[in-house]
Parts: sequence; C-alpha cells; structure tokens
Amino acid sequence: MQMKSVDFIVYKQNLVRYLEDFVQDLQHSAAQIGAQLEKFSPEQVTHILDLVRRSELEIPRPQSEQSTDWEVELQTRCQGVWQSLTDWFTGSDPAARQVLNVTNEVIRRAVQNAALLVQMENMGVSNKAELRHLLTLFAGFKTVEEGHRLSALVFGAQQARHFTFDHIRESERIDLSPYDEPPKDYSLQPRTRSYKPRMDRSGFADKSAEKAAQRQKILEEERALRQEVMGHIRDGKLDLAALDAPVSPAVRTVFLSWIALANLSPDKRGQTQYGQSYRLKKRGSQTCALRCTDGVLTMPSCVLIFEEAGHV
Repeated sequence: MQMKSVDFIVYKQNLVRYLEDFVQDLQHSAAQIGAQLEKFSPEQVTHILDLVRRSELEIPRPQSEQSTDWEVELQTRCQGVWQSLTDWFTGSDPAARQVLNVTNEVIRRAVQNAALLVQMENMGVSNKAELRHLLTLFAGFKTVEEGHRLSALVFGAQQARHFTFDHIRESERIDLSPYDEPPKDYSLQPRTRSYKPRMDRSGFADKSAEKAAQRQKILEEERALRQEVMGHIRDGKLDLAALDAPVSPAVRTVFLSWIALANLSPDKRGQTQYGQSYRLKKRGSQTCALRCTDGVLTMPSCVLIFEEAGHV
C-alpha cells in the first residue's frame, strides 16, 4: 500500500524513535552481557546447562514426545542454545554488532526518504507559484501570437527530432552553432526485418609475407633461447646451485619444466625438447637460491645429468 507523504513522515518519526531506543538499549546491554558470558568458566557453563536440562526434564510431557534419546537430544539442544547466545554477544564479529549496523542503515534510509519527500513537496510549492505567474502572463495577452511566443520561450519547441551519431567535432566550443559546423553524411538503415545490408565482395588478402616474417621471428627467438639454455650446461651437467649469472624468466621456465618432467618419471629421467636425455639427481633436503633477472627463487638443490655416448 502506497502511503501519503504526511503519513510517511509521521510513520518515519515513530520508526526512527523506536529504532533509536532499540539501538541505545542494545549498545548499553550487549557489552555487559558479552563480558558476563566471557567470565563463565567451562565448569560453570556445564553446571548451568545441567540445571537447565534438569528443569526441562521436570516438565511433564506426553509419552509421544519422549523418544529413546530424549535426554541426549535435550542436552544437545541446550548446548546449541548456549553456543548461539555466546556467538550473538561475543567473538570478533558478534551478531549484535551486525544488528546495530543494519538498524543504523534502516534509520539512515528512512530519514533520507523523508528528506526527499519534503524536498519534492517544496519543489511542488515553488512550481505552483511559477505556474500561477505564467498563467497571469498568458491571461494578459490580447492575441494568440503573443501566447505562442511566450510558450516557445517557456516550453521550447513542441515538435522536435533529435539525431545523434559519433561525429568528431573540429572544435569543442559550447557557443558554436550547429550551422557553423561542416556537414556530415550519415547513412541510415530502414527498420525492417527483411532488410539486409549489401555485402562488398572482395578476395582474401595475401598475408604470406607477414606469416613468413612472424615465423622467422619465432624461430630466431627459439634459437636464442636454446643457445642461452645450453650455455648453462657444463661438462654434461646442469647444476642450478652453481650458476654464475642470473637467468631470464624464459630460461627459468625451461629448467623448471625439465625438473617437473623428471620428477613425474619413476626412474627420474626425462628428455628435453632438443632431444637430449637426462637424469635428475637431488641433494637430499638441501635448497639453493636460483638467481633470476626478476628475483631470486628458493628451490630444492638438484643437478641434471645429461646423457653422453648412450649412458647417463
């Protein structure tokens, strides 16, 4: 049901007063209740729950409500109620604080809506005075042409069509008239379902030169990467702990992929993308610092031993 503005203002005042009293009581009591609950020791909590359980058992109930595990269920329910009580008033983010935040938000929205209604009502009073002045002016005219001129001044053009499109203006001056700007041709399409724009048929462009250049660039990058990777292998071994110069991220990715491939193999062997076979050897639980151009990577100390003359 849509309420009137005056009724809503009265309702807002009563609601805000009720919520403010509730927030004040909750702020005053929540901290005290939470502090009191935190003072209870586990033995006291157990004693309190035992008293509550005994009190519940003394209440006469029909036999249909008492199952075989009635006492166990009653104890579990009492513990759950106590846990909910402690969660409500204690902890890092108690539920009482969430209720305060929600209540404050309700008060803020109610006050904001009331302010908007008052503002709209004041605007209506102002518009009413302006319309009365305009009606007085219209009533004082002797010809219809004078009324048309005032209407055009106050209300603007009655029948206007506005066209907007993405046209880049030569100047951003706000005082520049549209008649002073150069014309712009803009094609319009009919709003019919059967209309299909004309397709300009053209052949495929020959991009073989671009593809060849891109392929050559990729091969050169792969060649440079392989040369850099193979430069770190000394005497058929790749000792990550003994590298004398920082490696690039691309080289580090290649080394880590070799180690991961050998780790997944039962015999700790693998084969590089360059066709070389190798064996992974770890130095127990030792670690090493792999220096890279973008930082230092701490990893298990290991050595890759590459195959020579068919043996590893």
